[in-house]
Order: sequence, then C-alpha cells, then structure tokens
Amino acid sequence: MEGSNRTLLKIVSVLFLIFGVFSVILAIIGIIGGGLIAAAGAPGAGILAVILVLVACLGGILEFVAGIKGLQGKLSQCRTLGTVLLVLAALSFILNGFQFTWNNIVALVLPILYLVGAK
Repeated sequence: MEGSNRTLLKIVSVLFLIFGVFSVILAIIGIIGGGLIAAAGAPGAGILAVILVLVACLGGILEFVAGIKGLQGKLSQCRTLGTVLLVLAALSFILNGFQFTWNNIVALVLPILYLVGAK
C-alpha cells in the first residue's frame, strides 16, 4: 500500500503544480483587469477585484508549493499543506453557496487525495 500511496501523492503533486501555475497566471491577468477597472473610473470595484485575485493567487502559490513538496516526498509538510488547501477549498465551497461546479469538486477532491497519498 505504501507504493500506491506514494504514486498517488506524486500524481496529485503534478496536478497541483499544473493548477498552481495556471492559477497564478490567471491571477496576474486578474490583477491587470482590476487595475483597468480602477483606471476606468470604478476604484472601489477595481480594488475589490485586485484583493480577490490576490487571495486566489495565494491559493495558486500554495498549490505550487504543495506540488513541489509532494514530489520531494516531505510527508509532514505535505500533510500540513494538504490540510490548509482542504480548509481553503471548503471555505470557498461554502462561500460559493454550496454549488457543485467542477472547480469546487476538484478543489475539494485533490487535497483529500493528496492527504491520502501523504499518510
């Protein structure tokens, strides 16, 4: 069972790396968009958009770091990062009104699989 757990951890780590990079790229685009909204004459909405995008960027960075730690096999750090990502995904799911979208489901399932692989 140990070998299959490590394989699961490595697969999920690679997915975290991919999703983390994708999230950071989207966040950078969102920051630019928020700046454009603020420049267009709606500073309150622009600032709010930038803050929300920065929070999303933090999640992407955490996913990226979790992917690296998972590939390195640092299990105690993997458990901590997996727990943090699971809590963030659960909060996002709750704040999104318990909507079962593919994004919410993936955000909840991946940290669970990551934690199973790191046990």
